[in-house]
Amino acid sequence: MEKPAVMIVGHSHIDAEWLWTREETIEVCRETFKNVLSLMEKYPQLKYVQSSSQYYAWMEEHYPQLFEEIRRRVEEGRWEPVAPWVEFDANMPCGESLVRQLLYSKQYFKEKLGFDAEVVWLPDTFGFPQTLPQIMAGLGFKYFLTQKLNWNDTVKFRYNYFWWESPDGSRVLAHQTLGGYGGIIEEDVLWRLLQSCSKRHGFTAAYVMIGYGDHGGGLSEEMIKSALKIIEQREAVEASFTSPSEFFKWLEKLAEHAELPVWRGELYLQYHRGTYTTQARFKKIHREVEVCLLEAERIASVASWYGYPYPKAKLRELWLKLLFNQFHDILAGSSIPEVYERAERELEEVRDEARRVAMESAKYLASGISAPPNSPVAFNTLMWDRVAVIAVDGDFDIGGIVQRCGDSTLLSVNIPSMGYKVIKRGEFGGVEVVEEDQGILLENGFFKALVDRRTGALLSLEFKGIDLIDGSRGGVHVQIFKDEPIEGRITLGARFDAEIFDAWEVYIFQQPEGVVWESLGSPESLEVVERGPVRASVRVRYRFKQQGRPDSMFTITYRAYAGVPWLELDFKVEWHAKHRFAKLMIPLSYKSEYAKFDQAYGWIERRSPLSPSATLEERAKWEVPGHMWADVSRGDGVGLAVLDDGKYGYDFGCDFIRVSLLRSASYPPPWGRKWEGEPPITDQGLHEFRIALMPHSSIPISEIVKRAFEFNCPAILVRGGGGRVMPQTRSFLRVEGIVGVVLKEAEDGRGYI
Repeated sequence: MEKPAVMIVGHSHIDAEWLWTREETIEVCRETFKNVLSLMEKYPQLKYVQSSSQYYAWMEEHYPQLFEEIRRRVEEGRWEPVAPWVEFDANMPCGESLVRQLLYSKQYFKEKLGFDAEVVWLPDTFGFPQTLPQIMAGLGFKYFLTQKLNWNDTVKFRYNYFWWESPDGSRVLAHQTLGGYGGIIEEDVLWRLLQSCSKRHGFTAAYVMIGYGDHGGGLSEEMIKSALKIIEQREAVEASFTSPSEFFKWLEKLAEHAELPVWRGELYLQYHRGTYTTQARFKKIHREVEVCLLEAERIASVASWYGYPYPKAKLRELWLKLLFNQFHDILAGSSIPEVYERAERELEEVRDEARRVAMESAKYLASGISAPPNSPVAFNTLMWDRVAVIAVDGDFDIGGIVQRCGDSTLLSVNIPSMGYKVIKRGEFGGVEVVEEDQGILLENGFFKALVDRRTGALLSLEFKGIDLIDGSRGGVHVQIFKDEPIEGRITLGARFDAEIFDAWEVYIFQQPEGVVWESLGSPESLEVVERGPVRASVRVRYRFKQQGRPDSMFTITYRAYAGVPWLELDFKVEWHAKHRFAKLMIPLSYKSEYAKFDQAYGWIERRSPLSPSATLEERAKWEVPGHMWADVSRGDGVGLAVLDDGKYGYDFGCDFIRVSLLRSASYPPPWGRKWEGEPPITDQGLHEFRIALMPHSSIPISEIVKRAFEFNCPAILVRGGGGRVMPQTRSFLRVEGIVGVVLKEAEDGRGYI
């Protein structure tokens, strides 16, 4: 390549919500798109890219004439729509959420604009799982773009042009931009970026975006003229306005003779690590919605085989509401209070509607069971046999091993894969409580768990004669860290200081006096509240004091269940702290250099940043994302899996793992304003969540995945019977060899997938 290649595109990054609400975003889209269309009339060379099918859908609904003008420019090849539905957070949504983000976006563009999008455009998202190329490739997407890795704070990401490969071998052509995602072209900056590209890749090329960003705004004539000035320098540079598809096809052709590097692994952003935890209540609801939507699809599909009308349109509507709320600044916890007032309410409605669909489907099926009318029927919506502990209300004649809990009968039963069982008897028992001088012992045949009388911490978790917890370091307990914003940690490319990103960042390792933390101290109360044989529970209450703040209250209930291989820690927290970060410390009695973490449709093994062998890139991963589970195992396969029902942040140090529970950061102010007085604090009030500790010997990862789904997806209990069609227990579907997650009517209505 003799002359540098400079490809330019107009782009106006628009946040779906952030420092403003959705209603304002709709108007921002209208004004932005009007601006761009007007400039296209004046500058026929201009090409423009716009992500997010949601924005086009708004224009179609509210401003149809504007939408028709956009459609015309798309047909001309001057306006390119790019996926996804919204520019989602990629660290926290489950695999099927990422599938729907891309699938529904692609479908919309094909149907409404006649355009087959192949580009996934995520310039501002805070990191990406290693499974994303596989998900993209499976849906017909070939190209990926971001600029966010310029925000790393420790090591620059090493490539700008590369193949990104998932563990299964799927590849997409990827571009980490040399610069940002907008602005005006400054020639001295451009030439410096081109020199950097030449040094890294051996060729000189840049894809440059011009335009206003975040709050939209389109482009200015000055920006376009700065681009035309570069284009006119024909002797020095080959430059043109270039759509994303044209750019990636150029890169594809270049890759035929210039060997591009291959990146295998996640694209971890060394910044914004607090986004895995901020707005914990909303994140918990988000997890519940994902679980409930998938469950509703599965059981509604089975019911439809027997005549139930599959609610395809309703389920799609619910999915689209979830997808909107996965926008990166919403799910990350970095938006203004008004966003979460709406988002929590909206997702609670989605969750409740999905549960209604699941219950209706289960009742429909149960009505055909040959059993006495009003019989209790437990449904398992997972695609493998499972043990479930259920509570049956009312006075039923249930035999076997049961436990009375108020007006309910508690029992543990095995339910067949994607099936049901009429409840007649409890099948599992043997949970015991043994009170000792040092503490209270919970046993269930899988483990022995010792709760310290003095501190309320879990001192011991014994499995097959091996204690997996190091009680000498306090056992499993809550640690609360000082997390006050402090300057000095700066992004390598964009030169932003972390101090200004309170809701996004973690500061516990930056405090001038060192890492400052305290435990919850001695409990205010500790009592045995249930003694088996189906469930045994120990409840511990703590008070956390912070000067100048109302007291925070922690209630932790340890629970052992019959037939269930994990110890549950049920948290009820009244949180009123400010600039404090609560983590659950799990000190291990063994060391491991690696831990495994759940990701979207996969998992990743990460080396501990405290390992002597850790690279600088690995040491930057001192707070990492995970989904339903994490696992730290010994070389012989014995280990501890940590399950959760809505937590996403972890840190791991060879002989400990911590789950990030709660932050208490300052909210960012609304767009163009500053807070008058003290800013409001995030995450205040009631939080309810669960963590489970599951000891195991050498088992496949798939078994941990199944247990994590069981922890998140309880059995459905309905009343049924009075029919003649179906037996009293049945499995409708069993999947072997993989962990089946999705069962739904096909998008074209022909069959099920």
